[in-house]
Amino acid sequence: MRIPHIRRAATFLVATGSLVFAVPSASADTGTLTLPEAKIQAEAQSGRMDCFVGNVNNGDDWTAYAQNPPHPGMATWYEYGDKLRIRDSLSDGNRTIGSIRWCYNGEWSKWHNYDSGPNEGNIDDRWKNFDLKEGRKVQILACRDNGSDGDRCGKTVQANA
Repeated sequence: MRIPHIRRAATFLVATGSLVFAVPSASADTGTLTLPEAKIQAEAQSGRMDCFVGNVNNGDDWTAYAQNPPHPGMATWYEYGDKLRIRDSLSDGNRTIGSIRWCYNGEWSKWHNYDSGPNEGNIDDRWKNFDLKEGRKVQILACRDNGSDGDRCGKTVQANA
């Protein structure tokens, strides 16, 4: 039986540092994500998923709010036309950041972030057009930010293209 040789080889590898055990991290790059986003990303990366809810195009829209009422910041996804509107409806020096990601090839894409606009007047709107496959899963998120004290984000909203 060759077990003593295996033990000696394993002992040698461990003693010389040649044998390294690596534990994969649950979250890949969390440097630019909030904690809830990092958790969602880690969950999505833990396994492949079905990226489609079906070929649905009812003209629905979904809105993610940055804060509790009176909702000065929001991101709205429009299924018809694959459009994202980022709105800041309060002229207080804060900006609204609208974020979107979509499921592709069994995994979530990175977050794509868009600013509401130049902070001119009471309402700033910014529109972004996308061309996603019909029925693809989409997530949107809205945050308020003044550039100094960090983002104040609402809940992530599930939608579809």
